[in-house]
Amino acid sequence: MLSELIEAENYAFGEGALVGFLEKMKESLKKGDSKIGIPILDPLKVDHVDLNLNHKLVQLEGTLDNIKAHGLSNYKVNRGDFKLGGFVVNASLTWNDIDLLTKYKITHGKLIDAVSFFGEGIISAVVQGLTVEVNTKLSINDDMTLYVRTMDVSIHLKKFDLVITGLFDDAEMSKLISQIASELLPDLIDDYQQQLSKVGNKLVTNLLDGILSKLTLEDLLDMIGNK
Repeated sequence: MLSELIEAENYAFGEGALVGFLEKMKESLKKGDSKIGIPILDPLKVDHVDLNLNHKLVQLEGTLDNIKAHGLSNYKVNRGDFKLGGFVVNASLTWNDIDLLTKYKITHGKLIDAVSFFGEGIISAVVQGLTVEVNTKLSINDDMTLYVRTMDVSIHLKKFDLVITGLFDDAEMSKLISQIASELLPDLIDDYQQQLSKVGNKLVTNLLDGILSKLTLEDLLDMIGNK
């Protein structure tokens, strides 16, 4: 019985139960955590990523190289709740600033199944006021490790500053599109929230399942309770 494996009275559940844990995760993002398979993510450095995305909102084929990001650990915890009944997690984080820089090459791209594009150059972006809300239910495998049963992610963005070079191999066009994207992206995220949530749900589920597969419920509760 689960009740025999875990002495629930030793842990605090409910509203705010995850706040301390999420605050401690900032150090894990900076230093990494081999126990749960988290590499150093702030600063983030990735040598190469292949792009192969086929979605109603955007289609992409190409590559990203020398990816760098700063500020992933610099977030504010707005909410961090954990309910033992149903293993329900509700969390909300806001990042004031995230800086991104990468080389890119797009051999084929299409936006909202209407606008085709291509290019090769540099992408530089500053993401401001990014809020991510996650509502999820966990479940337990036969070996007592955890996995995501349901996931609901929502994303909101206050400001986005983009500079991209090499689009259509045209400097003026690249500048114009950078300005348009910077202005429109926050509203587009709100307008297409449902579609973005479907993509976000899958990405966050895969990320969490990779971490949770290394943890039992008792491990997770010990981490939350700092035992």
